[in-house]
Amino acid sequence: MIQLIDELVKVKAQLTNNTSTISQAILGGVLLDLNCSLSDWSKPKFESYKRKRDQMIAKLNQYIGAYSDNWAADISWNIPDGGFFIKMNVPFSVDNGAVFESASKFNVIFCPMRNFYLNGGGENQIRLTFSNLSLNEIELGIRQLSFYLKYKVESTIKNTIIEMVN
Repeated sequence: MIQLIDELVKVKAQLTNNTSTISQAILGGVLLDLNCSLSDWSKPKFESYKRKRDQMIAKLNQYIGAYSDNWAADISWNIPDGGFFIKMNVPFSVDNGAVFESASKFNVIFCPMRNFYLNGGGENQIRLTFSNLSLNEIELGIRQLSFYLKYKVESTIKNTIIEMVN
């Protein structure tokens, strides 16, 4: 048994650099206290994220989905089973300039999905996060985002009409 432990220590030393033995001991103690499972320990955080995701979906439906027969007709989003992000499809190109415009005029930011593609893609998508926001901040953010999206959709339509006339 001692030989096996010695061999495992050597293998572990080769695979993991700079892992604090104190951190490992603390985690080991936590696991022993929790019957070797982190499920109960992480459940409150999981439920918090689920509430936040559900709040964001509800507010997207309220502030944007309610207008799906009008200015929001070409806006859609996914409902993730996990994670911290919602991906939204929009009928206009989204870049860092759009983020700046949204932040400066409507006091809300988002992340262009194009930042997550190596060779193009995501040009008409944004990523919304809810993990580090309160339920109230989520509602305020989605409300402000809806104002930006309506402005942007209407501006895009107006510019298209002007180009067609000229």
